Amino acid sequence: MARKPDPEIVAALTQVTDFSRDVISAMALAGTKVNIPERWSVMSESTPADMAYVLLSGEVEVRVHREPVATLPPGQIFGEIALLSHSLRSASVVATSPITVLRLDASSLQKIVDDHPDFAAKLAEGATLRQSES
Repeated sequence: MARKPDPEIVAALTQVTDFSRDVISAMALAGTKVNIPERWSVMSESTPADMAYVLLSGEVEVRVHREPVATLPPGQIFGEIALLSHSLRSASVVATSPITVLRLDASSLQKIVDDHPDFAAKLAEGATLRQSES
């Protein structure tokens, strides 16, 4: 019997993103929901990428060389650039409030990208925009 996506994760993704129903289902099946306390580092600059994250609630600060460069609200994906390009992280991300994220490993994210070209295009567009701002 096929697994079904966690309805709580589906509801959270539906509320904070504009991803298609199919992408949301794939993410909910592949990802792990994680709660992270305020002031904790989610990822560190210049380290190998092992996960990407979708922010479900709360807020995170993106830092380059310890300087804040952006604040991300719920619905944003982060960590995907280094993960998909097999490179080191270009920034650190720190929770500025208690947060809930959906954590996706490299193979899961790559499968979603491969299976959903519209999602892949949206990720590429967002990555290009963020890289040009930093």
